[in-house]
Amino acid sequence: MSVNRERFGAADEARKGFDPADWAVVAFLVRDIPPRISWVHIVQVYRLLVRHVPESGNYPHSEVRVWRKVEERLALITSRLNDDFPVDDPDRNEELGRPDALLDPDFHMRWRKHIALACKLTLTPRTVDGNGEGTLR
Repeated sequence: MSVNRERFGAADEARKGFDPADWAVVAFLVRDIPPRISWVHIVQVYRLLVRHVPESGNYPHSEVRVWRKVEERLALITSRLNDDFPVDDPDRNEELGRPDALLDPDFHMRWRKHIALACKLTLTPRTVDGNGEGTLR
């Protein structure tokens, strides 16, 4: 899940490169992400962490990454390969697992609902009038 960390930039930067008339910005606190300890779903154990992963033109970019316990080890759930991570990424050498094999759809929906309930509207979509001023829609 891609997010922007507010401590690294303003909320408006989250929609940089996107039409602000189409995009709102919502916010949630890092503490709303389940704790760094494991989050149990049925018999599966998941761990979620926020990683600051700056992108070109978007320094605040971060990701909420999910690991699942597999045979007493944690595997990072991602479609990427290790070489797809930047060389300085702390998770570049992690054991990886594909989402279709490791991400239980019920857990995914539970996580989405959990974070949706924690979100607060920060910036509404806006249009720009003839003077270049933004107005709320």
